[in-house]
Amino acid sequence: MLKSFLPRELLKKEPNETELFCEFNSDSVLQVRGADDPDSLRGIGYKGVILDEYAMMKPEIWTEIIQPVLRANDGWAWFLFTPHGRNHAYHQWINGKKWDGWQNFFLDANTSGIISPKELEEAKKQMPEDLFKQEFLCKFLEGASSVFKGVSNCISGTLCDPIPSHRYVMGVDLARTVDFTVIIVIDQNTNRVVHFRRFNEISWAYQKEEIAKTATRYNDALIICDASGVGDPIVEDLTRRNLKVEGFKFTNISKQELVERAILAISQRMIFFPPITELLEELEAFTYEISASGNYKYQAPSGTHDDCVMAFCLALHGLHGNLYTSDLVPDESIKELYNRYKKPAFSFK
Repeated sequence: MLKSFLPRELLKKEPNETELFCEFNSDSVLQVRGADDPDSLRGIGYKGVILDEYAMMKPEIWTEIIQPVLRANDGWAWFLFTPHGRNHAYHQWINGKKWDGWQNFFLDANTSGIISPKELEEAKKQMPEDLFKQEFLCKFLEGASSVFKGVSNCISGTLCDPIPSHRYVMGVDLARTVDFTVIIVIDQNTNRVVHFRRFNEISWAYQKEEIAKTATRYNDALIICDASGVGDPIVEDLTRRNLKVEGFKFTNISKQELVERAILAISQRMIFFPPITELLEELEAFTYEISASGNYKYQAPSGTHDDCVMAFCLALHGLHGNLYTSDLVPDESIKELYNRYKKPAFSFK
């Protein structure tokens, strides 16, 4: 696409498609670079920069790397993006209305003409209302980038020991070093999280013992275990111990179905959990991306974990749809404290 717009008479030679750059007769260079690794953008004397999908980038790319160079070079910048909640891109948009020398431009799908009215109507029918407003109408919605809505409404109760007559299911998300192995147990009789364990840098042998011990303690709980990668032989080992185990292999499609089941359970208050800091922080930070083909990719923000979310979703999966909408009023004192003192997943200055 870029080559089709470049006048050949201005180019010193053919564009380099491998390195994604072209050199002009003036000795200036136009280059396309990825923003996944901010440090890779250091040390270049930019004169102008276009930050495409800025709302999905790490804030320090502009504040710590690009901006100082452009100010030194008397350069310019364009920020192109679709809203992604009220994050750093939102604040840049607001400040751009106030700062001298800045201009803001707004173009939603209704006026761009890129997407037909028929396709827009279909998207509106098939997508959650907030997501449609954000992705097509370019609305900055509070918490719109967060996947789970109403987390604080589901905070209730405490972790507790097993009750002899109750049945339990446990979700296990596996890791060894960088990430965490997380065990979450849900009481099938009350739809409550009753047990939580999170650890890392522990041998697989110890982890299997901890999983088996927890399942036995909670009345031979059904184990829904991550069977992706290293998880497959662990599921086999646990099965050989005569434990009730179901392996779950993560793909983009299976993960989407898993997460969307949890979205429904939380939004309709079908599940409850104590104020477990790690779980709550991960649930509120959990976000999504939309691929060029229109598929959703649910994930933790860069630099954070989703092990608690995945273990929670696996445990919910083990309930096999046996959820109900509860009339129980959450513990207001816990809910108030949580809303008052919770730490945000990100803070932008």
